[in-house]
Amino acid sequence: MQEQYKIIRLHPYGKKYCQVFSQEYYENSLKSWKKYFPDYTVETLREMDRKEYDNYLERDIPIGASRIGGPIVDLPDDIKYPEGYYFAAQLNCEELKQYDELNLLPQKGFIYFFTRHPGDNGIVLYSPKGSKDLKMVTKEHSEWNFYGCLIGDIKSEAESIESRYEIEDGKKVWDFFAGTDITKVYGMYTNCQANEEETKNKLYELEKNDLVLLLQIGSDFMGEGTQCVYINKKDLQDLNFTRCIFEYNQS
Repeated sequence: MQEQYKIIRLHPYGKKYCQVFSQEYYENSLKSWKKYFPDYTVETLREMDRKEYDNYLERDIPIGASRIGGPIVDLPDDIKYPEGYYFAAQLNCEELKQYDELNLLPQKGFIYFFTRHPGDNGIVLYSPKGSKDLKMVTKEHSEWNFYGCLIGDIKSEAESIESRYEIEDGKKVWDFFAGTDITKVYGMYTNCQANEEETKNKLYELEKNDLVLLLQIGSDFMGEGTQCVYINKKDLQDLNFTRCIFEYNQS
């Protein structure tokens, strides 16, 4: 097990965005909310959403900008939106390459991630084309990854097993949620349901099989839960994204 793991840290930028939902959607949602908040109305739910999300149609979202989730993805003509899946992320490799100290990612093009509930099933696609060859594709929905957020600051960082502990009553104890709030490329295995021994065993297993973390979407973007995608190093260098491993966990 390594002492330190280099990562490319991805930070959220701006307010989350999504579609504007219909009257019927809010009326159906209100039935569930009424059980706990009898004074709520449709307008209460609309106002809650307005505070948390922008209307994506009113946002200036550049073609080719790296982002997580939401109703819009930028695709070249030769890639179709996978049926039965929902857009999870698009990474602009040119934005990442200067921070890629492991030098494993493609130098150009885009990596696309699509998942479906509960997140242990997904598809990764790659295109070497640039932003000028992309078109915005829209898929409005209220399912998995319905809201999106742009990726802002990108930084080269490092993490270690020591970062997974906290001090409690003067003693070092395992922190199950350490690292779950981080969105990154590369780095340590993260699962809020895995204890210290399980995490260390998983790290050994990943290294033994030459697997790296292609993307972790943390709660800083998702709000809750951690979506992870793993790939074999040789597959990544060969631009073979057909055997990626998806794992989703939350408390």
